[in-house]
Amino acid sequence: MNEDTTTERLQKVLAGLGLGSRREIEDWIRAGRVTVNGKPAELGVRAGPADEIAIDGRSVQRAASSPTLETVVLGYHKPVGEVTTRKDPAGRPTVFDRLPAPPAGRWIVVGRLDVNTSGLLLFTTDGELAHRLMHPSSEVEREYLVRVRHQPDAATLTRLQQGVQLEDGWARFDRMAAELMREHDCKSAFLGYRGFPGHICISVNEEVVHGIPGDRILVEGDIVGVDCGVIKDGWHGDTSRMYFVGKPQVQAQRLVETCFEGMWRGIRTVAPGKRLGDIGHAIQTYVESEGFSVVREYCGHGIGRVYHEDPQVLHYGDPGTGLELRPGMTFTIEPMINAGKRHVKLLPDGWTVVTKDHSLSAQWEHTVLVTDSGFEVLTQGAEARREAA
Repeated sequence: MNEDTTTERLQKVLAGLGLGSRREIEDWIRAGRVTVNGKPAELGVRAGPADEIAIDGRSVQRAASSPTLETVVLGYHKPVGEVTTRKDPAGRPTVFDRLPAPPAGRWIVVGRLDVNTSGLLLFTTDGELAHRLMHPSSEVEREYLVRVRHQPDAATLTRLQQGVQLEDGWARFDRMAAELMREHDCKSAFLGYRGFPGHICISVNEEVVHGIPGDRILVEGDIVGVDCGVIKDGWHGDTSRMYFVGKPQVQAQRLVETCFEGMWRGIRTVAPGKRLGDIGHAIQTYVESEGFSVVREYCGHGIGRVYHEDPQVLHYGDPGTGLELRPGMTFTIEPMINAGKRHVKLLPDGWTVVTKDHSLSAQWEHTVLVTDSGFEVLTQGAEARREAA
């Protein structure tokens, strides 16, 4: 590829032409659909004005003499019942079905809303603009107004107020988790497992995994990982999510969102015939391209009647290696990524794992089933599972 001081990352170049969002284009690159100067492109490659780019064998026109595409932004009120994907396997209507044809390029949605949620969505023909609006590095302030039908009773309000206290109290997450498990007739998979003392794991800031719920005071800017495993009718489920206390720092938000996207890139790789190395490679290449590191000492695992079982699901690796995926296999994908170096250490409590360099860490996790046609995420709500299928 020609070296040029005006080169930019390939996905940014193509997004700026309105061909798709950066994430969509990164998926095209990974799938081998994009070439630069006749050679298959790779993530991280840069392109300049003299480079010839093609998608699916068709040359991308971006000559200087071409007219500049006008950026168009459209607001659309999404009703309940429409999904935000372009095509829905279940045949449900999508938001794209009712949009007018753009003057050039195609519509790119900024963010998303669940199928059972109504509200305002933004669309644009400018992939670079869509990226800036969604990426935390742009520091775009977002405010959300949510209308909740029905009035919570006094007991619910009291419970919410006691759940999280900033600066003058602690988070009573573990007790709340125990109450919710009892209400749903299930029990913690963690409590007593090899001596673990909590119903859930709570990891804050530099804590990577297996944090023990305690009296640590949460303050503005903290990032909190809540890892929950339950046993229901003899079956195990395992999931982990990240939360912000107040407004996070830019790096913290980038870390959490990169981890979330990395997890989903791994999940979207799952299909019969794929291999475990394909999952790890998808996660590792994306996370490292964003400037973060992947923890290697801990990994995902098989799950079912037994909480931890084979196979081990690494979050790094080489494509085409490892166990071949078959329909019916169930396992977790749970990348842990650090803002600094990947190295971690175990604290004297025998459970809490922290980053060696005291940098921030984030983890997201889902339990995934390999189906005949791809995958199903088991640790989402029913509507979200259908939309992700």
